[in-house]
Amino acid sequence: MEVYEKYDVAIIADVRFPNEEEIPFDMLNDVVSIRIERHNPDGTPWENPVLTEEQRQHPSETSMDNHTFDYVVHNDAGLEELHDSAYAILVDLNLIEDINE
Repeated sequence: MEVYEKYDVAIIADVRFPNEEEIPFDMLNDVVSIRIERHNPDGTPWENPVLTEEQRQHPSETSMDNHTFDYVVHNDAGLEELHDSAYAILVDLNLIEDINE
């Protein structure tokens, strides 16, 4: 038995290149991709202030920008909104029942 066959759920918290996402899609069943985006109050994309402009343009920071994800979560309003988004995804995937119905 392969080590990845022992688990029901695996979370890969950071994918920076398309080929990194291909591995779980090739090896596992029921894989879902989720992108978490954050914007500034004026609606512009948030940029990490620690990175230089050259670092921001590096492929490890940009190669997934035009990728299609199963879900996109907007992390702009705080922890409660983030929780609600995660809850909605779990309901949509039929992993939990919606207690709000």
